[in-house]
Amino acid sequence: MTRLSWLHLSDLHRGLADHDHLWQDVENDFYDDLERLHRECGPWDLVLFTGDLTQRGSPGEFASLNRILQTLEARLADLGSRPILLAVPGNHDLMRPADPTEPAAEVLSQWGHHKRAQRIFWSQPESAYRKVVSDAFAAYEAWWNDPARPFRRPAPAAHHAGLLPGDHSTVIEKDGLRLGIVGLNSAFLQLEGGEYKERLSLHTSQFSAACHGNGPTWAKSCDLCLLLTHHPSDWLDLPSRQQHYTSNIASFFAVHLHGHMHENKASVSLVPGGRLRYVSQGCSLFGLETLGDEGPTVRQHGYSAGRVEVERDHAELRIWPRCAVKTDGGPWQIVSDMRFGRLEADDGTHALPLELLRRPPVPKEPTRPPPAKPSTPRGPQPPGAAYDPAWYVSRGDREEQRVLENLENDGAPATIVWGPVQHGKTWFLRHIVRRAIELGPERMASFEVDVNKLPDHLLKRSDAEPGSDSDEDRAQERMRGAVKRDRAEFFRELGRLIASAAGHEAWVAEVWAGLPDNPSQALSVLLERHVLPAAPRTIIVLENVHLLRLCPFRDELFKLFRTWNQDASRDPWSRLRLLLGVSAGPELFAQDADVSGFLNSALDISIGGFKLPHARALCEKYHLTWTDEERTMLLDGVESHPYLVRLAMYECANGTTLTELFAPRHTANLKFFAAMRRYLRKPT
Repeated sequence: MTRLSWLHLSDLHRGLADHDHLWQDVENDFYDDLERLHRECGPWDLVLFTGDLTQRGSPGEFASLNRILQTLEARLADLGSRPILLAVPGNHDLMRPADPTEPAAEVLSQWGHHKRAQRIFWSQPESAYRKVVSDAFAAYEAWWNDPARPFRRPAPAAHHAGLLPGDHSTVIEKDGLRLGIVGLNSAFLQLEGGEYKERLSLHTSQFSAACHGNGPTWAKSCDLCLLLTHHPSDWLDLPSRQQHYTSNIASFFAVHLHGHMHENKASVSLVPGGRLRYVSQGCSLFGLETLGDEGPTVRQHGYSAGRVEVERDHAELRIWPRCAVKTDGGPWQIVSDMRFGRLEADDGTHALPLELLRRPPVPKEPTRPPPAKPSTPRGPQPPGAAYDPAWYVSRGDREEQRVLENLENDGAPATIVWGPVQHGKTWFLRHIVRRAIELGPERMASFEVDVNKLPDHLLKRSDAEPGSDSDEDRAQERMRGAVKRDRAEFFRELGRLIASAAGHEAWVAEVWAGLPDNPSQALSVLLERHVLPAAPRTIIVLENVHLLRLCPFRDELFKLFRTWNQDASRDPWSRLRLLLGVSAGPELFAQDADVSGFLNSALDISIGGFKLPHARALCEKYHLTWTDEERTMLLDGVESHPYLVRLAMYECANGTTLTELFAPRHTANLKFFAAMRRYLRKPT
């Protein structure tokens, strides 16, 4: 499944009288609410601003606007989002002609009565009529094209300017999904005050010019398209609405986003023979309007987030509407906009079906070799060899069944397999994965990651002092910089190991390019965007997790694990099955609250030493005709250590007797005694 999400903002009106202190009333609430909403539907790929960014369209107002956008960009980056900004101008983003009686401006003010002027306007770029419009939006165009403007820009090859100031098209590609966004200037006629409902215009020429000369062909090269205007369609005059918007434009767009009306609203329509069309009307991010010349002042605030989800030939739309309410105590509070009816638990609307413009190619199933089948061993297997089902000795049906049942449940907690070094945790985990794939009623993917493959310097805490630098502040700053670099490298390297196990290391570069300053968030995005959608159930096996006990980023990683578990009620996190192998006890990992919380929520499986039934089963595999007394003698001699049991049986299967194996200074048992010293720390 591919998700593409956005913030829909509108009608900020920067430069409105008293805007500075009135904006401060809602600014903090807005940023606090953004943080809450980001947890539900972030990260966001786009910020879509549907006009009236300023109040009078002056250069000074656009400069002031940039300061707000810089703060917004920084706040979103802190949350883990680095979206692209796309905008269209509104009727407040232009500077009205100094002389409205100038002939060209006068004609445009009476647009509906001048058919010949309309033909000239659309066909002659150098006409006086077009110059009036270009001059009015000059400050907006300068702001939009300013290299110092905040927020990321689309790639130059993916963005195309159109006929009028503010017209454009952009293609956003993500995981094979092509989302097309077209912005059209619906405000170019609103050059003076007064009521303009049913007096505005949109033209097919705008759609075509913004889309490289052919709007329908461009749109059909995308899976879904969004349309941005400032005004709703019912503000267009009848010819524009019927001959252009309805007939030639709207049918290519899954969602039409607009502002101007200063309240959240959504609607859907189905034209016979056409597609479902959704309209998402944005509330005013900051509004201070009067109802008529002498009406009361009305303040309205709000915004929304949206998301499309595409899986093969199926697509859905969800919207998270937010509005500000004045509390009895005075402050504003931003809450869910209940005018949308009953919302889901995450404060979003229920999923609405979308029809794709093109059928995306069906992704190939990940190629995995068929599960290995147990076979009769063809010779003694040396200890420490790779997992082989033919040589696996079951630790007990109860332990295996507990883990398998845990893997079957959506949103299952993690499984942690504890045990001393070389006690068979890795084999247990791989056997469980094999059994799960064989028994699973639906396709399952598994990715195995060995923590031991992380660079050594990322696994050990640095206790070094700043050194002899005379400037201690600078030395401390260098240390902080080194820790920051190591933290970024740690999460990126872990992401690379996971992506490499999936066979797609290129995923890492793509995800980290969008989140260079938030590596832990990038790791979550890697899983959410690429790894988890690989199958209805995705098992990630992390081996040698005990090596993280001295890692300075251990607590942050376990906090991330805990967050993944907490998100297990929603897709794709409900697909995740996390298996950890740890050669240590829980007490070494319980210093931090987030770590303890994660450990307490996990399923614990303890791997101990071999017992007599295990020794009997292993003797059969090595073709050793030992008595139970001999097996017991071996178990007692090696303290039931599984690796040493296997090593002893391997040596005996190759000609050494059990007596020779334990005889001091016998030439046949040098390797065995060295292993005894290593794993049991016994003098020999």
